[in-house]
Amino acid sequence: MNKYGVKYHPAVKSEDLPRLGSDIKSWIRRTIEEKLTQAPQEYGLTLYRSAGRNWLK
Repeated sequence: MNKYGVKYHPAVKSEDLPRLGSDIKSWIRRTIEEKLTQAPQEYGLTLYRSAGRNWLK
């Protein structure tokens, strides 16, 4: 059981996901959820840096 969960920004569903094929959507979701729920301290900072100013808007 994982201690952590993942919350997606509302724009992910309305703007980002419709642009992607179903196979890549599944891969991205699985990868994000596996990495962030298992080792958020390791992968979260990388996501924070790559998101730049969009983080927590």
